[in-house]
Amino acid sequence: SKKSKKKVIKSTWSVGDFAWFIPNGEKRPQQGEIVKVYEDIEIPCASLIMVIDSKYRTAKIESLAETSEGAKKLLQGK
Repeated sequence: SKKSKKKVIKSTWSVGDFAWFIPNGEKRPQQGEIVKVYEDIEIPCASLIMVIDSKYRTAKIESLAETSEGAKKLLQGK
């Protein structure tokens, strides 16, 4: 039997999760570990430490995905 290709979108992210997103002005998805989640503000976001270079980044919660392909789809959907 074939597994469903449909991805479940994670609605709640928490500290310690690894998420993929595409930083502003870039085209390639990057992965980061969430170090802080800001949900009680106008535009919910998360602070991440990037896997590739250990830099801090901030991303909107709505732009986070479980996979690099998922991050690309979220960007294309805008």
